[in-house]
Amino acid sequence: MGYGLSIWHKLLPQLSTAIPSVNAAAAAFGALYESIVLKGGSSSTSKRRAALQYGNAIRHVQQDVAHQLYGPVPLLLACALLGFAELLRCRQYNALMHLQGALRLLRSREEVFTKAKVLDATDPNGSNALEATTTTPLEDNLSLMFMTLDIQKASYALGQPPELSVSHLPCQPHVSSSIRNVNEAATQLVRLIHSCYHFTAHASQFKYLSRAAIPSDLLLEQGRHIAKLSLWLDSLNQDILLNQPGSSHKLSPEGYCHALVLRTQCLSTLIYLSTVLSAHECRYDLHRPRFQSIVQDAAVVLAQGSGTPSALRQFRPSPGIVQPLFFTATKYRHGDWRRQANDLLGRSGREGPFDGKLLAAIASRTITIEEGTCRQPLTERILPEHITEGNRVHGTGIHVETKDDEESVPCATAMFSRCKDVEAMLCGSVSWEHESNWDIWNEVIEL
Repeated sequence: MGYGLSIWHKLLPQLSTAIPSVNAAAAAFGALYESIVLKGGSSSTSKRRAALQYGNAIRHVQQDVAHQLYGPVPLLLACALLGFAELLRCRQYNALMHLQGALRLLRSREEVFTKAKVLDATDPNGSNALEATTTTPLEDNLSLMFMTLDIQKASYALGQPPELSVSHLPCQPHVSSSIRNVNEAATQLVRLIHSCYHFTAHASQFKYLSRAAIPSDLLLEQGRHIAKLSLWLDSLNQDILLNQPGSSHKLSPEGYCHALVLRTQCLSTLIYLSTVLSAHECRYDLHRPRFQSIVQDAAVVLAQGSGTPSALRQFRPSPGIVQPLFFTATKYRHGDWRRQANDLLGRSGREGPFDGKLLAAIASRTITIEEGTCRQPLTERILPEHITEGNRVHGTGIHVETKDDEESVPCATAMFSRCKDVEAMLCGSVSWEHESNWDIWNEVIEL
């Protein structure tokens, strides 16, 4: 996301030279990146150095939490860096703890700011309180960055709401009639998707109930979210992507790829949002053009970065193309397109908790499970209609077991679930959560 550049290019260098906790957290992340990503975990010396750096960073952050000498901003950045360090070690739970600590800081700051605004509205002499809690543009960018991390957490564990409530957004989600540049498009999309994931977390509770049991206001809210995302998508296409030759703000190749990444995120959210109240996996078949656009856009993005070092050596904290590609490879049952998506996924690197190589292995296994049961002539390609509802995998989960020995590759266990009979479940008297409705199993995934 564009606003993140000001964090990493401006704020981090300044704070890392001035604040001990940020300096220690940056050093810990750098040491772990060198040990795990660049050297592949093969150097015991770099491992020991990284462990020492990480322990030192934890001590500094604990002191900063206890004394709050420098305010919340340095602590937010230090927590983020430690969370990224834990993700490099495939310790998602520890990373989540760091993220949740940072989000609690953000919430408390926003609550103080909200109270100050209320006091200012009721007390003419309360302007000093409001002025003291006014955020700077750089702090707003930091809040937006944490919203993207909050979105990643929600999209990694679908059905779980974001930590930040909608009231903690810098301003309420909206779509302008026109989008002036890619950074403005990114800012709008983060707010829209963040709001959507709050809705989908609530709506997913009704996914496996009959249509009659779904509250009408939930369907209306679903329609409003779809309309806002669709309007944003139309604005991006018309104002940024389609009018490039005659545009006064023609995009650089990097800006163009950034816009394509945003479009893949919008499309994957639109598909999930549109199907969140349907128990049938066949509903995904209605979104073929959107799935195909995700694959085409991701291919352009990866081709643009083909001159850089191996994508598998990259780590990006912000959302990108990994989640949309995994979603496409597992939910779009067209044999050719899903394999193309999976090939791109395996070359997409790591984005926050999303490891493209690991997810590609899980998606590949999902494809094998589903296509191993379909019956189509050997001369034909596999189309979505060849895979029946009963043979489709409804959900996948991931558990990564970290190891403290010299082995560099963690053990990944994938959890698969498939509904035995969707129609019987919707009409039956037993709760949809009852184990009798599901086939659930685990498999070890070799990387």
